[in-house]
Amino acid sequence: MKTTYQLCIIVLLALALQGCNKFLETESGNRLSVDQIFADFEGARTTLIGCYDNLKEASYYQRNFGLYADLVGGNIQYSRSNDPFMLNAYNFTNTNLSTQNDMTDFYKIAYNTIYRANNILAFAGKIPDANTAQKNRMLADAYMFRAMAHFDLVRVFAQPYIFTPNAQHPGIALRTQNTTGSEAAVPVNTVAEVYQKITSDLDSALTLYGSSTPIYAGGNARSYFSNEAAQALLCRVLLYSTNYVRAEQLATELINTNSYPLVSNAAYAQSWARTASVSIDQETIFYLDARIVVNQASFGDNFNPLNRTFGYMASSSSLLEAFAPGDVRGQATMQVQSSTNNIPFFYTQKYQGRNETANHQKLFRISEVHLARA
Repeated sequence: MKTTYQLCIIVLLALALQGCNKFLETESGNRLSVDQIFADFEGARTTLIGCYDNLKEASYYQRNFGLYADLVGGNIQYSRSNDPFMLNAYNFTNTNLSTQNDMTDFYKIAYNTIYRANNILAFAGKIPDANTAQKNRMLADAYMFRAMAHFDLVRVFAQPYIFTPNAQHPGIALRTQNTTGSEAAVPVNTVAEVYQKITSDLDSALTLYGSSTPIYAGGNARSYFSNEAAQALLCRVLLYSTNYVRAEQLATELINTNSYPLVSNAAYAQSWARTASVSIDQETIFYLDARIVVNQASFGDNFNPLNRTFGYMASSSSLLEAFAPGDVRGQATMQVQSSTNNIPFFYTQKYQGRNETANHQKLFRISEVHLARA
């Protein structure tokens, strides 16, 4: 039976790793300087695109981070015993050694995202060939990235908000400006301080989105941050930090825009299957564009029994039993059955495709906002 032992290890890891400044050092000599990058609009926008790409890294939403909650929450079981991926997280046996920890790479890429966001916040206002509305969009997105990365980090490397009165227990190291390797490590902030800063960053983003303009040349608008995406993330943050009154108010405001209608029961299963005609459903507020690269692993490979390298993360019996008969999310519609060693397992059909059929990862949906309000 899993215990809370892993939570202690997680906090210790955060305390040990936060002192390593290499994630936020200045650029090395063979790279462009920050001044060169932000010398024009295109350079600054490239940094923002890099932040979006960070979210798609294997150690972040593309694979590792996206699995943590299901692995430790009992939603996943392994259908094979040989060399299972992320077994340390599953068994709560992570240590502070990088070779025995499934979370180290996520830690690095999340703080790298914060580093890039801090650069944008520090330099975007000085770009000579960008107008105010364009700069505001850059700054708004940067606040979103910094808030999101801090939020993801504190949920993994600290106890929940309600663990102590007023959330005064250790959280993570807040990074609101970049440092060099020679500077002293910043202390670990309390969980309350971390959530206060996340909320403040999202409020700043909301203010800026109102006086900004789109700055990206291609792709669906919902694959980039927006005012509604900031509202959805803030609603989630407020819910985690027990600010229920404002969470309900924000959820109601977003729902009442009627911009994101719920997917019908009849269309629900199909909304998770990407085809040429169905790339994203109507209730998705923000999604990560799938990387369309030959032989590039997709998030759904973890749950695809046809993938012999990663496809062995089956739905647990407790998860399957949670769905009432006829539930559209149950075995009949959203699960595919496959046997290993003559033992039947069920796998979620979400994100099953890869390469040109890989499904986009839906990070904010209006259905979650309805749940938050409820």
